[in-house]
Parts: sequence; C-alpha cells; structure tokens
Amino acid sequence: MRDLRHDNLNAFIGACTEPPNICIVVEYCPRGSLKDIIENEDMKLDNMFMASLVGDIIRGMMYLHESVIRYHGNLNTSNCLVDARWVVKIADFGLREFKRDAECDSQDILKKYQ
Repeated sequence: MRDLRHDNLNAFIGACTEPPNICIVVEYCPRGSLKDIIENEDMKLDNMFMASLVGDIIRGMMYLHESVIRYHGNLNTSNCLVDARWVVKIADFGLREFKRDAECDSQDILKKYQ
C-alpha cells in the first residue's frame, strides 16, 4: 500500500500495528465521501461534474488493477473520498491484505511468548 501513488488513490501515510490494535493513517479528504455528496440535497451536480467524478474513479481503478493489489474488493460511494479540489480518491484498497498480515504478525507474537 505504501508504494502505491496515484492522483485518484487515497494516499497511505503510515500505520501502527500494536496487537490487538491496528491504526492506519491516510490522506485527509475534507469534502468527505462521494456518498455524502450524492445524498446532500443542497448539492446540485451537473452531468459534466458527475462525468469528472466518474472519470476519477475509472483512472484510480485502472491504476489499482495494474498494481500489485489487483482489485479493490469493496468499491462503493462510501470509500470514494473527495479532496478539497473535488478530485475523487479511492480509499480502503488493500486493507484486507494489511489486516491479514497484521493478524498473522499478532499470532506469531502470541506464539512466541506462549
């Protein structure tokens, strides 16, 4: 995750995996999720603007599919975040592998001290 860099992926900054807790630090997107924007009745989104948002998602997913991660696994409007410049950033990619690796590390630590 840390090596993936693209304008349409939510940037991974760092993590702490002190068992049993996992803390992941990612880029802050002040406009919230795409779900928040779509459900906001005060927001009037024209077709060109929506096409721009969809284009951001497509570019992010194309990059993700060509990366070592290969797939998202749970793409939805809640994990499409929007930054201050109205650019969509795909979030929560690679978390299954991260969680699995952290759980394996936690189990290894527990086995070591049992």
